Amino acid sequence: MKILFINKYFYLNGGSETVFFQEKNFFSKKCEAVMDFSMADEKNFPSDFSDFFVPNINYKKKAGVLSTINHAISFVHSTLAIKKIDKLISKEKPDIAHLHNVYHQLTPSIIPFLKKNGIKIVLTLHDSKLVCPSYLSLKNGTFCNACKGKYFWRPFTSNCQNSYTKGFLLSVEALFHKYKNSYEAVDLFLAPSKFMAEQITQRIPLEKIQVLHNGIDFEKYHPSYNRNPFKSAQQFNRSKPLKDCRHGSHGKRTLH
Repeated sequence: MKILFINKYFYLNGGSETVFFQEKNFFSKKCEAVMDFSMADEKNFPSDFSDFFVPNINYKKKAGVLSTINHAISFVHSTLAIKKIDKLISKEKPDIAHLHNVYHQLTPSIIPFLKKNGIKIVLTLHDSKLVCPSYLSLKNGTFCNACKGKYFWRPFTSNCQNSYTKGFLLSVEALFHKYKNSYEAVDLFLAPSKFMAEQITQRIPLEKIQVLHNGIDFEKYHPSYNRNPFKSAQQFNRSKPLKDCRHGSHGKRTLH
């Protein structure tokens, strides 16, 4: 079996990449072949497939009018990413594509293309992007579920990003991929928590979602019983309030 691992960053940018590389390294020992598809960056780990990576894109860097327009288009749909991944899969012929974070730099447009080429697709979720265009499900520091996986014009109309330009771009991106059914082409979604899985059921059928908790390397990390775990977790990531994680799920559907 050949697996193509896809993530927009190929270095340890955050917790998402830790999970990405853990899974990639695990399957490297189990499968016939493992391939990579990502974005070029001087911080990247070595890869035998780096020639297929898309050029580096920095949306935070100031640019001229023409470049800004091109960036806005590639933010929603990347023709270049499709061309690059086409060359990779034509040569390596993977059986499965395991995606992690692909939006903005690679864009979800690669998902229907992979499906069209007969590749099974697994997507590991790291945030609420499928139901919240801004991906954090936050407004003014509190939990927000206004978009509900379908009302994707609301980042613009509510100005939840404190920027109508940013809100407009996020809304266009989400509405475009909703119209194209980009994420609907995924065969299996892996959610790291029951809470996130239930959030995603606002858009994705329950039978396509499985809960798979993120692993911990016990050779590197050891439990500490001398501190308040909720306080420690709250300090670790204030964009994910614990009260919302504990009480945010009130649906009747059950996930296993």
